Amino acid sequence: MTTWTETTNYLIDRGNHYGLSAQDLLNQTPDLIQNNPAAILTFWQDKDISHVLPKGYLQARAIEHCLEAATHRFKHVTNEPVPFFPEGID
Repeated sequence: MTTWTETTNYLIDRGNHYGLSAQDLLNQTPDLIQNNPAAILTFWQDKDISHVLPKGYLQARAIEHCLEAATHRFKHVTNEPVPFFPEGID
């Protein structure tokens, strides 16, 4: 049986390689398995961490930036966290 401590330690170690916290990884974990440490561990053992942004994300961000600029509330991208996504290992 996988404990929360084992899962947390794995996430800390895994995230450190990418400058991410365990909480960052949990935030990208499917809601369906959020309360299951064994499922979370399996999920992240089977995923790569990708900093390549999906096309849909880029389109949404472009629209958001246009709206912010139009209302004079444009935020500097450098103040935003670097997005990442779990990606299947091929």
